[in-house]
Amino acid sequence: MSEYLELTPVKDLAQDYQDMAAAYQGLGYLESGMTEPLNRFAEKMLDFSALLKHMASGDTSIGHSPLTSRTTPLSTRF
Repeated sequence: MSEYLELTPVKDLAQDYQDMAAAYQGLGYLESGMTEPLNRFAEKMLDFSALLKHMASGDTSIGHSPLTSRTTPLSTRF
């Protein structure tokens, strides 16, 4: 909960992208013919959110990749 007290505009935007990704995943469950494309889009939104957080943290190392959607299922991130 303390994370919400320290939100910068970029971190706030990153959280909005995470929330939107969850909404698209939920829509994918409702639209059975579109589940896979919607989940792929949600993964990319999570990747972008992670990238925003990485950039906002000021970490300039290139050895660590902030993009994790290929290894972490969407449902375990929230």
